[in-house]
Amino acid sequence: MFMPFKTLVLKTLRGSDRARWKSEANLEKEWEPRTDQIAKWIPKGSRVIEFGSGKQMLKSKLDEGCVYVGSDFVKRNADTFLCDLNKKPLPDLAQFAPEVAVFSGVLEYVHDLPGIAAWLASQVRICIFSYSCLEPSGKFLGSIRAAARRLSNGWVNTFTEAEITAIFQGAGFRVLEKDNWEYQRLFMLEKQSIAQ
Repeated sequence: MFMPFKTLVLKTLRGSDRARWKSEANLEKEWEPRTDQIAKWIPKGSRVIEFGSGKQMLKSKLDEGCVYVGSDFVKRNADTFLCDLNKKPLPDLAQFAPEVAVFSGVLEYVHDLPGIAAWLASQVRICIFSYSCLEPSGKFLGSIRAAARRLSNGWVNTFTEAEITAIFQGAGFRVLEKDNWEYQRLFMLEKQSIAQ
């Protein structure tokens, strides 16, 4: 299936691309520098759950006092916590008591991002993620090209930096840090206390 067509089918059915992601050949070594940057933001001694954990590169980059749970919708090893972020209901993570949730190259493939943000607000204190934000071109052809590029990558949603920030703020998070990795933005957010 031609990738843009396949992406349109996934968007319509609100599904996940299992065929693509069950192959480890699609888990790129080039993503490691992004993982390095994300790891620097994780507080020492944290309980961390990584969604879309793939080869679980993050695990080896954490402070030794951290507890790590790798989650994916494909069973990568015996310890993988199976979770498809596009299937409801989303799980209660209390068994892991995570403080930090990490999404590296994952949120572009999630259909209901506001739902994920609201769910995370009930599960973790800190959320760290990468996202390839839409940069509005202001021109019709530029917008068409950007949409086609996103479809060819298999991405099922499209948000600007302001929109994705607003989604998480609406769920009760505040931005602590932002950075760049290649063409992506990295975000570290913390759940706001009721007193704020």
